[in-house]
Amino acid sequence: MKLAVVVLAAGKGTRMKSDRAKVLHAVAGRPMIEYPVELARSLGADRIVCVLGHQADTVKAALDARFGAGAVDVALQQEQRGTGHAVACAEPALAGFEGRVLILYGDTPLLGRDLLARLLEATADRPLGLVTFRAANPYGYGRMVRDAAGRLLRIVEHKDASAEERAIDEVNAGLYCFQAGFLFPALRGLGTNNAQGELYLTDLVAQAAARHPEAAIPSVLADAEEVAGVNDRVDLASADAAMRRRLVTALMREGTTVVAPETVIVEPGV
Repeated sequence: MKLAVVVLAAGKGTRMKSDRAKVLHAVAGRPMIEYPVELARSLGADRIVCVLGHQADTVKAALDARFGAGAVDVALQQEQRGTGHAVACAEPALAGFEGRVLILYGDTPLLGRDLLARLLEATADRPLGLVTFRAANPYGYGRMVRDAAGRLLRIVEHKDASAEERAIDEVNAGLYCFQAGFLFPALRGLGTNNAQGELYLTDLVAQAAARHPEAAIPSVLADAEEVAGVNDRVDLASADAAMRRRLVTALMREGTTVVAPETVIVEPGV
């Protein structure tokens, strides 16, 4: 089955307090936007679409410089109307595409291939599948609402959640795999009747659960660090340290002696 990967990277990243687009800030020496694109390529994606907005020309130039002109398609999100709207902006670039659509983000550099491979495997014959994690402090995250049998019914965003729902610690990582035949028609049916007045991609979970009650929506549980997004300079430093630690660890497991790993700075490809 063909695979398309949509990378959402249109946000301004105001909490970075920087003139540079957030996804161009470096983790282990590489702009964050390169990591999801590399993952898509490692998974054998037939199409890669980056949804850009803030400083779109600059980000596109960085992608072309790294991967070659035309290797990554670009879709524009001119205004920020939620995650559902961001994915809908990629539909013209994927016109006629039949297969699975994986949704990634430009600010999650620690995401690994194995997790996504598990998601693809779990979603082979389902309209959608997604990634969750357990949050020590779930404030701000969408909660996974399940029935007594553990079947996923819907995702409720923090601002729309009841006190009971806010007590749920299994939360949405924002990573999805959709069948294209389900995704794009379902996006056209989204509304904005929620606390933020936005088009929520998470609302597609309730749609799928209602339309296909016989097929449980698969979810893959991830480690919180692996799916962490970078929102500010503190997050950036944490991601940078984690990536450098991961790279040095891999070198040591391959037989390289590193006397003091915490003092060594290694970038991808070394």
